Amino acid sequence: MRTLIMISVAAVSAAALAACADTRPVPYEKVAQENEVNGFRMAVVDVCLQSAIAGTPVSAMSGEDGSIVPAAPELVSQRGEGGGALYSPRNAKNVLIRSDGGVCEVTTSGALTKASQASLEEALSDPHGFTIDKAEGMGKPTDKRFSKKLGTQTYHVKLAGSGMGGDAPSSKLTATVTVTSA
Repeated sequence: MRTLIMISVAAVSAAALAACADTRPVPYEKVAQENEVNGFRMAVVDVCLQSAIAGTPVSAMSGEDGSIVPAAPELVSQRGEGGGALYSPRNAKNVLIRSDGGVCEVTTSGALTKASQASLEEALSDPHGFTIDKAEGMGKPTDKRFSKKLGTQTYHVKLAGSGMGGDAPSSKLTATVTVTSA
């Protein structure tokens, strides 16, 4: 009987070790995709909105991955015309933050725009409590407006997208954050 107990313990220990031994690394592509989706959400919520709420310049803001960094030269050249300082989240290479006065704009493009939009909409609704404004005359289903009133200020987030359903390589998604006084 003593031998059976030792064999049973050994079998359970071997099974537990086998389950823990699966240390396959997460594929780089999956990590990069998650960084892009999370980077877009973080840029809108943790950088643009928090900057507007705190009255702090975008350049002083940071997200969960640390402070934002100046945008990569290739993103700046793709952006074309338009003023304002350009930044990116540290781990999201395809997300561009443009701050110009009272407007903060976050742009992403490529196959992950649909997932980025869904992630941002979820973050704005819960836990941040933004409501969806009626999309009168907005046109495309990717175009949405959110707002939230805090004190005498109303914070607005406008989502505008282009491309084939938001998941094509040529897709583009832009979130524009503005503030109005009530």
